[in-house]
Amino acid sequence: MKKQTPVENFVIFVALLLLYIQTSAQHYVRADRFDGASLYADVVHYVKLGIHRTGTEGDNKTSEWIKGILDKNGFKTEYVTFPVKQFFPEKTQLTVGSQTLEVFPVWPVANPNVQLTGTLTDAKNGTESVKDKIA
Repeated sequence: MKKQTPVENFVIFVALLLLYIQTSAQHYVRADRFDGASLYADVVHYVKLGIHRTGTEGDNKTSEWIKGILDKNGFKTEYVTFPVKQFFPEKTQLTVGSQTLEVFPVWPVANPNVQLTGTLTDAKNGTESVKDKIA
């Protein structure tokens, strides 16, 4: 018999864990929660909570909402807080000529505390130098 790799062991563990959760939680699940209108209402509510990035108001509201649902269905829940070193950008935009676009950086972002200004160029265009430009 071939020995499983760590990845295969992890996949087996997750599959067994999901099977356990699904079978042990069946008595908590109400069938009326699985109709299309109810599920859509949950999605609408989730979206209205706002941005869900870690540490934001929307993230905290989402945690409260999910906790409330679990509590109502008989689960015992508690909040566990922990410090997070995180930067929250106040303003991010890209200006090209006279056009300005609201943008958001890849998350998470470190606090660079710099303003970057330069000419944009296509790095794949071999006819133009990228020196002193944003490519």
